[in-house]
Amino acid sequence: MGKTKMKRKATRFEAISMLVLMFAVFAVGTKLGLNYVPLMICVAAYSIFIAWRCGYTWKEQEKAINARIGKAVPVLSIFLGVGMLVGSFMFSGTIPMLIYYGIQIVSAKWIYMCAFLLCAIFSILTGTSNGSVSTAGLAMMSIGLAMDGVNVGLLAGAILCGATIGDKLSPLSDTTIMASAVTDNDVMDHIKHQAKVVVPAALITFVIYLVIGFTTKTDASVMNATSQGLLESLDAVYNWSWVLILPAIVVVLGSVKKWSTTMTLVAASALALVIGVAFQGFGLKDGVTAIYQGFQCKMALGARPDLVLDAISAETLTVVQRGGLTSMTKPFFTIFICFYFAATAELAGTMEVLLDMIAGFVKNTWSLVLSTGVAMVLLECVCGSSTPSTAIAGPLFKKKYEDMGLHSLNLAREIEDFGTGSTSFIPWSSSCQLYVGILGLNAMTFLKYSYLNWLIWAIALFYAATGICIKKLDPKPEEVTE
Repeated sequence: MGKTKMKRKATRFEAISMLVLMFAVFAVGTKLGLNYVPLMICVAAYSIFIAWRCGYTWKEQEKAINARIGKAVPVLSIFLGVGMLVGSFMFSGTIPMLIYYGIQIVSAKWIYMCAFLLCAIFSILTGTSNGSVSTAGLAMMSIGLAMDGVNVGLLAGAILCGATIGDKLSPLSDTTIMASAVTDNDVMDHIKHQAKVVVPAALITFVIYLVIGFTTKTDASVMNATSQGLLESLDAVYNWSWVLILPAIVVVLGSVKKWSTTMTLVAASALALVIGVAFQGFGLKDGVTAIYQGFQCKMALGARPDLVLDAISAETLTVVQRGGLTSMTKPFFTIFICFYFAATAELAGTMEVLLDMIAGFVKNTWSLVLSTGVAMVLLECVCGSSTPSTAIAGPLFKKKYEDMGLHSLNLAREIEDFGTGSTSFIPWSSSCQLYVGILGLNAMTFLKYSYLNWLIWAIALFYAATGICIKKLDPKPEEVTE
């Protein structure tokens, strides 16, 4: 009879080695421009190796992994639902209509406020800051460049501030979903708790742009060729009507009423599909394809035989040709692999060891929130993406929050407060490079004018210091006195 291997907790050396490997893999991968999915596989594989060294067999690890992934099935289904939603919203014309009319209500006097609001609406409806910046943001920057007296740095900051709101509050955002998943919380509960920081910061930011508008002397209003081409191409592809807003109303209503997130996404997607066929005149087969692979402008040819595809502007293609189930494969596989890492690291106690190393600094809620924020910014710098850094930070800090009597919703919020959006200021991140290419400004300009992010960080630390809006764990039954 073989000997049963003694189980133990990971040593400090093993825990540190995993942290070093994690930083090294993502630092090198980011510099070489590698996809972060295989990088995450490397980290997960090393975590499995450490768990094996600690005496856990593959069957024991597999059981822990299956249990963790089982909890994540609703989250994984949301990822797929988001892909369906974006593809169907492009098919119906819901998102294009918001951009079409939004960019026309602009003057130099109010351009910063309009950019902030338009990008916020777009990012909340789509759940993507990158998509918001590359579409609504691009349109607003194009308009701003054609106007006299517009501070393009301030305009870029307003675009990023608006785009960041959806990344933090939209039930369609992959980082919002992931922050909920790695801390074992419901998405809508997380959004409600997150809103306690984001909404005040957004209102103050709005007031800033309002003051700027009142103090701006010019009232110039002009549209350059790029923006005009965008509007003309959208007009050629779609018919416009208030009916197109109905799928977005379903999403908002589902959020307010706390309906099942997945079912809300499916219902909104189905309604958008019907509108695309019945109102736009597009084919049902194309609608199903849009849900799976994303919308393509050529799908409009059946209803618009006079449409010249070559005449459609590049900006329009950027706006509408997106979405579909296949567009979510990268975040889907990332979170799937991240749970391999989280489950095995938790099994071997690796995260507990790492957390014990910083426990000397953490004395109260404020220092815990600060350490979470610093860790998130460092992880963002190394990983170059919010997705893997969110997946790493959740298991790393969850037990510490619970040990201090704090609900894990606080951790989910701090992950987003300090993590989501931070890649915008990291020059080597893909998001920052995208923004530089679209907006034509450097990372330091983004950081300088990103009022929303500065306010979110300040409010998060203020709450931690005062205890305001900090959710405590419910007392255990044995702790409740008669």
